[in-house]
Amino acid sequence: MFETFDYSAITIMLTAHSKAREADSYVIGPEHILLGLLEAQQDNMQQYLEAACVSLEDLRLEAHRIAQQRSAGYTVESGDDTTMHFTDATKRILKLVSERAKSNNRKVIPEDFITVMFESWKISSVELSKSIEQRLDSLNARAAEP
Repeated sequence: MFETFDYSAITIMLTAHSKAREADSYVIGPEHILLGLLEAQQDNMQQYLEAACVSLEDLRLEAHRIAQQRSAGYTVESGDDTTMHFTDATKRILKLVSERAKSNNRKVIPEDFITVMFESWKISSVELSKSIEQRLDSLNARAAEP
């Protein structure tokens, strides 16, 4: 499934899967990828977030809150701890990171996730909660597009 991902990008997805399971969900949403990115790429994310005037810890706490809240709405017919299921928004993210890597003739790397998920997303920590929810809603809406 992730043969076009480098080891670090695979780690992000495995961490996202783990975060979804911690929230009692068999479905990986964008918030789980965000949590995977924050955990697996903490140093890179710290630099990016500092430039955007956002606290890493605030973002992590808000992403956890959203993951807990949204996970209850994610359903699949059946699930187990080894199968990854994705929301439409997550499928869209995976498509976009894969396209970005392909256009650069390389495997998917963590920076592809950062670019896709945070492109033109400049926020302050005061706007954090509202901005995350709006961004995730935007990704969900874009996923519904053909």
